[in-house]
Amino acid sequence: MEDQEILRVENLSVHFSSYEGIVRAVNRISFSLKRGEILGIVGESGCGKSTVALSLLRLVATPPGRIVSGHVLFQGKDLLILREQELEAYRGDRISMIFQDPLTSLNPVLTIGLQVSEVFEYHKRLQQQKIRERVTEILKRVGIPSPEDRMRDYPHQFSGGMRQRIMIAIAMACEPDLLIADEPTTALDVTIQAQVLTLMRRLCTQLGTAVVLITHDLGVVARMCNHVAVMYAGEIVEHAGIHTLFTTPLHPYTQGLLRCIPRGRAQGRLYFINGKPPRLIEEIEGCNFAERCPVVGPRCSQGSPEMLEVSEDHRVRCMRYRS
Repeated sequence: MEDQEILRVENLSVHFSSYEGIVRAVNRISFSLKRGEILGIVGESGCGKSTVALSLLRLVATPPGRIVSGHVLFQGKDLLILREQELEAYRGDRISMIFQDPLTSLNPVLTIGLQVSEVFEYHKRLQQQKIRERVTEILKRVGIPSPEDRMRDYPHQFSGGMRQRIMIAIAMACEPDLLIADEPTTALDVTIQAQVLTLMRRLCTQLGTAVVLITHDLGVVARMCNHVAVMYAGEIVEHAGIHTLFTTPLHPYTQGLLRCIPRGRAQGRLYFINGKPPRLIEEIEGCNFAERCPVVGPRCSQGSPEMLEVSEDHRVRCMRYRS
């Protein structure tokens, strides 16, 4: 069961219409995930991470967004060709999502008990007494104190960390096979962040849930993930096992990201990557990272580099490794 493939994404591309033209937000994204694995997708703001997360459940606003190509295979079923009614049976039940800001994700005029119970009413068709028991159980499981009493409270009566725990409770209520977490700890302080991440990992380990974790924090990736996909300008530029990526990064962008991590009391200025990402509204000749790359060469402008398999768990999109 541990080797069972839960998710396979093949050549996913997402475009957005704008007044200036077509924005190619996601381009030819491919990856796979097995039961119990945690895949981290990292990269700077605007690289397409959240668009990938939303695309997996077809939550990209249309218009202006549009999934133009690719396949999202969940246990062999292509989610991109399902009718909306068929897809609703997956959302919140077999596939769940934790959004970035719990305060805007939770309904401010409904008690948290009612919001958690909606999942059981819609997907499990349970009786009210059984629903109340399940709500109490899942709130206790995610660390909400006195769940019988606090399920009557509203979102504004909870701290940021507690609200995120409630979001995790809603997402994990039906014990999904796949969890998509879009920067779930961004607004939390370091202590609460660690508690939330530990909770997520423990629940996923217990249930065998596979996770796609969207983040810009390499520390979170190191703590949580089995594999990492590094995104830049709408593309995955490197994909590797967690140990491989941190010890032998191959793409110049990945190397730059790792050099940007503060090194305790190390002397000198913080490293930064020169330049800025390209405008995805324009056709790019050659490598997307060429204008910022410290090792750019003549071949880097000669067509877009393809993803190359360097080893069994390491792939990179860079002209330097093309024979």
